[in-house]
Amino acid sequence: MPDFNDMFPSKYMKSADLKGGEFRVCVSGIQQEQVQDSPPEQRWVIYFQSTEKGMILNVTNGRMLANLFGQDTDSWIGQYVVLYAAQTQTPDGKPTLGLRIRKDITVQNSPEATAQNISVQEGPPSLPEEGDLPF
Repeated sequence: MPDFNDMFPSKYMKSADLKGGEFRVCVSGIQQEQVQDSPPEQRWVIYFQSTEKGMILNVTNGRMLANLFGQDTDSWIGQYVVLYAAQTQTPDGKPTLGLRIRKDITVQNSPEATAQNISVQEGPPSLPEEGDLPF
């Protein structure tokens, strides 16, 4: 029998894509896209190095990125974050898993940091690297 999530594939990342794990990723871009045809809906989508799917950026994750790296979205490029799934709720109050972003404590992120010059700090066990992502 097929997996439920395989029955309904998505162009964009969803919590099920993480398969219960946490993944360290590097921001590679952000752009506005039409994510739905009927009715048409424009949303901001953030992309990461070594992932095929982008993640539709909600206000919660957008605020986290702005708090970590500043209001200028250009300063987000090259920064490392951790993607994980967290319990949340739909707009009508039903429990669900949602994608969340948090600071990568294994990396010293700064406005001057880029993917080429990130300095690694000692910290908790390392997360799967970008090449090991299931999505």
